[in-house]
Amino acid sequence: LGLDATWEIDIFGGQRASVRAQRATLEAQYAMLYSTWSSLAAEVAMDYISLRTLQEQLDIANYNVGLQEETVGIQQSRVDAGLADDLSLNQAKYTLEQTRATIPTILASIEQTKNALAILTGEIPGTLEEELAEHKPVPRIESTALIGTGTVPANAIRQRPDIRQAERELAAQIARKKAARADLWPKFYLTGAIGTQAHEGSLFNGPGKMYSFLPQI
Repeated sequence: LGLDATWEIDIFGGQRASVRAQRATLEAQYAMLYSTWSSLAAEVAMDYISLRTLQEQLDIANYNVGLQEETVGIQQSRVDAGLADDLSLNQAKYTLEQTRATIPTILASIEQTKNALAILTGEIPGTLEEELAEHKPVPRIESTALIGTGTVPANAIRQRPDIRQAERELAAQIARKKAARADLWPKFYLTGAIGTQAHEGSLFNGPGKMYSFLPQI
């Protein structure tokens, strides 16, 4: 029964460089995660704005249909009274049918956008129907001052997660290069072992205990 252990004396810094490389790789993964979150939030925001815009277009189209139906009624009355010809009536009907033809396209786009929002938020398409059915105004974007802007444009660029990811990946590669260079030099180890050995009787009684401690190159 025994236990042994080996510890490398990191004289040339190879192990320290490996640790820095792993830490930089982890930070790059975090930056990738933040980049994914940013992209997801941007997609949700754009689809939500598109939805509210389409709903407003639908309201305008329905309102225009009502006005144009009144216009057709007025033109029909003028034609019946002999005050206008059929040309103006047909033009009013044509305009009305054109406006009506846009409504199905808008409705299809609204349903497609709702389904996209459901997928982006991890829901089954159709589950957000009640929450998004009510027509609301298009949200206004508030002006925001970016941190790090001003006289140094590089500070503003560093706010981007993909830039931070690339920077951390570069740091990891530099550390790996240092670790690989350290592998060209000799390795120094301290090795120790402790245990017990017995051919008869108990392992934990008698003079069967043994240990060793030695350096290695």
